[in-house]
Amino acid sequence: MAKPFALLIAQVAGSGYYLIVEEGSNKVDRCPVAGSTLTCEVVAGDGTRGTGTGQLNKPSDAVMDKDGWVVIADTGNSRLVRCNPSAGPSSCDVFGPSVPGPGGIVVEESGDFVVSSSTSHTIHRCKAAGDTCSVILGTTGTSSDAVGQFNGPYGITLAADGSFIIADLENHRVQKCSASDSTCTVVAGSGTQGSSLQQLNFPTYAIEAGAGDGYYIADNANHRVLKCPLTQGTDCTQVIGTGVQGDGLRQVTHPWGLLELNSQLIVADQGNDRLLLCDPATTEDCTEAAGVSGAGSSSILSGPRGLRFDIGYTCTRPTTGGYDFSGVVERLNPGYAFGFKAEGITCLTGYKTADAGVTATACTSQGPYTVAGCTVMSCTRPVADLYDFRSATENLQIPFFQVRGVTCVAGYAPGDGGIQTTACTEPNPYTITGCVPIICTRPTTEGYDFSSVAETLDVPNFAATGIVCGAGFTGTVTAAACSSAGPYVVTGCSPSVCTRPAAAGYDFSAVTEDLQVPTFAVSGLACLSGYTTNSPAAAVCEVTSAYKVSGCDPIMCTHPTTTGYDFSSVTGSLALPTFAATGVACAAGYGASGAGPTATSCTAAGPYSVTGCEIVVCTRPTGVPIYDFTGVTEVLEGPTFQVTGLACARGYAAADQPVATMCTTSGPYTVSGCELIRCTRPTTEGYDFSGATEALEALTFEVSGIECAAGYEATATPSAVSCASPGPYSVSGCVATTTTTTTTTTTTTTTEVVTTEVTTVATTTVAVVTDPPTTTDVNTTAAEEEGSEGATVQSDAPRAALGVVAMAALFWH
Repeated sequence: MAKPFALLIAQVAGSGYYLIVEEGSNKVDRCPVAGSTLTCEVVAGDGTRGTGTGQLNKPSDAVMDKDGWVVIADTGNSRLVRCNPSAGPSSCDVFGPSVPGPGGIVVEESGDFVVSSSTSHTIHRCKAAGDTCSVILGTTGTSSDAVGQFNGPYGITLAADGSFIIADLENHRVQKCSASDSTCTVVAGSGTQGSSLQQLNFPTYAIEAGAGDGYYIADNANHRVLKCPLTQGTDCTQVIGTGVQGDGLRQVTHPWGLLELNSQLIVADQGNDRLLLCDPATTEDCTEAAGVSGAGSSSILSGPRGLRFDIGYTCTRPTTGGYDFSGVVERLNPGYAFGFKAEGITCLTGYKTADAGVTATACTSQGPYTVAGCTVMSCTRPVADLYDFRSATENLQIPFFQVRGVTCVAGYAPGDGGIQTTACTEPNPYTITGCVPIICTRPTTEGYDFSSVAETLDVPNFAATGIVCGAGFTGTVTAAACSSAGPYVVTGCSPSVCTRPAAAGYDFSAVTEDLQVPTFAVSGLACLSGYTTNSPAAAVCEVTSAYKVSGCDPIMCTHPTTTGYDFSSVTGSLALPTFAATGVACAAGYGASGAGPTATSCTAAGPYSVTGCEIVVCTRPTGVPIYDFTGVTEVLEGPTFQVTGLACARGYAAADQPVATMCTTSGPYTVSGCELIRCTRPTTEGYDFSGATEALEALTFEVSGIECAAGYEATATPSAVSCASPGPYSVSGCVATTTTTTTTTTTTTTTEVVTTEVTTVATTTVAVVTDPPTTTDVNTTAAEEEGSEGATVQSDAPRAALGVVAMAALFWH
């Protein structure tokens, strides 16, 4: 039983993959070398013939390009197809222009592809970029057996010298053609079909033996593999096969592709759908590869033709610092026919190249290749007296060279370009430039007077004398050299500063002040309430003192002429800030209201305002029964107040005339002048008052107990009548005693006529005697009365009159 294929390949190749082109199943397989189980992956094709980008049609050969991709000779579709072996058929795409019936393909060291066209009998070179293909050997469309001409060429491989080894299938020979001058030589086969050891029968593939001592040729129709010497005319050696088809372990049927690894020969035994691993130096049985898990009769192959080795990974370009890859020429596939290559790498500036130069080593697994030979160089710090390195930070490695923080020493400053540092190109001090002597300029600082200055402006010898403070500034001047190119520094002069004045009448609450004399400015000044607002202004002080203000003067009020007020006794300040006007009174006819007369200051020059007096409107008083208003005429408003016709009531009297006085506030006016009448005892002769009882006030007047004096006799009961004004009351009833000598009697009767006036006061009725009694002599003779007989009759009238008086007296009580 045959050994498992994977194990056998591991013994030969160690690791990697094999690419097997299966013409019968229209696909390309990628099978790993290492491991105990052969598990293949499909690189291209889906097992059926087709023209899709992932399909193939009777492919014949394949090759790995320098980047690790597979380029397939898709014979039946007359095209090349390029696929990523790790991504499968989905990654495939048509590569380059069409080549008619491509039968074999090989890659040159440049990366270009050389393709045999089995139907146009030519050899083509297709550029690595996939843009052009051109005929380099043969005549398009013409088959010929002339040297350098072809008839149905198939397999094409490279010799160690770069020449092409071409299986000229239908000319039954193998030609070796120069890649540089297109000259060809027949190296095997006589040109006639045959089975002798110098003849070939439809050779499909030829490779240069690894030892450089001949060629291995797949003699397809003779069912054998020959090893032929380097030159034609000498017999070849049959190393595999018997010359007849068979499936023995040393037999082949229509062998096609060949691959030599470590002196072992792998044969694509197309007719037997298998691969054989053989030792061409012996006659021992070959090892058959079949089945997924090892030996067995079931083949996983179908018409294998092309056979290539794939190392299974490609390298990538490294990013190692210090190396310049801009001119590199790379072959990143370590399994490439011409091997890994990375040439043209140099060291970047700042790196030193080793004596052996820059070397590149292929990766051993997927990843970057390694480079060596470039080492970084470093500069040293220079000795430079004009530069201060105390704060410097330095990276002295040339590729990363950077210097910061260097300054100039005192008296020097960076020039227009600043301080510049330049890396060395060899391990030497770096260069530094840029510090130049500082030259100061005269400043224009406000507050200084340079009119008499004497100057030396270079910093090491700097001097500036004669500078004084300018107008509005005070102090002692000091001049110091500049620290960088520019004005030197002057100090010592400070602006004279004003202070805010304490001026009455000015409002500084919203003021904005710049009190320095040179820039003095005051805004927002206002007058306080009570002062004029005629644009108050501020004037700068002459020295450090209070600035001056003007424009705010006290507002002076004037006396108003308001009707109803009396200003004759007003005292106090009329200046608005200290306004105090006192003594304002209400004028005649006006009375106080609220808080009474009040003066309020003016807000601008003019009369102050007054309130608190209002016109008085009086009313007639009530409850004063001693006054008689029946004849009164009244004007009751205060300013024109007048009452006339006022009289005293019965029982009352005025010394002159009763007086009405205007009210001081709206209400009843007052009356005065009427007093209660009080009578005095009269001295009337003929009356004896010694036993009299008297009530002398007119309203309650009552007198009793009067008698007639001696020598007088009563004509009636003696009586008293109240006085009408202060003075003696009157008496009557006593007459001097007389002797009557006639017989005619005359009776004198005094009749007191009483007029009463009733005044109602608070529901009390009082009878007032308003007229003094009158005496009426009633002389009644008998002759005057009807029926009289001339006798004298005394009338009862006096008695009736006395009755009335008595009634009145009772009523007064």
